[in-house]
Amino acid sequence: PAAVIDIKSAGGKNNPVEIITEIMPGVYGQFVEEERQVRLKIYDPRTDEAIDAPPSEKSSAHSASSGGDETAGSTKSIMIMMLLFIIILTLFMLLIFISW
Repeated sequence: PAAVIDIKSAGGKNNPVEIITEIMPGVYGQFVEEERQVRLKIYDPRTDEAIDAPPSEKSSAHSASSGGDETAGSTKSIMIMMLLFIIILTLFMLLIFISW
């Protein structure tokens, strides 16, 4: 999350837009956007994660907001890929055996 301090642009059509933000007290950021249409999102601490949060807080906040378990999903997809690999390998070996 950051607070927008200033948005400025020169009067020309193709001039970039400069956005100056305060990330934390004493730390500022300057962003230069080439597009004239700039969208800013309001930070919501209930749904948005902080960048510097410890991994345990990030994972608990993400699982609470999404309602799913990423580890179970990735384990399931790995098992499916392994099963498909075994099936393809078996078919390949069967074709080699038949061709002899």
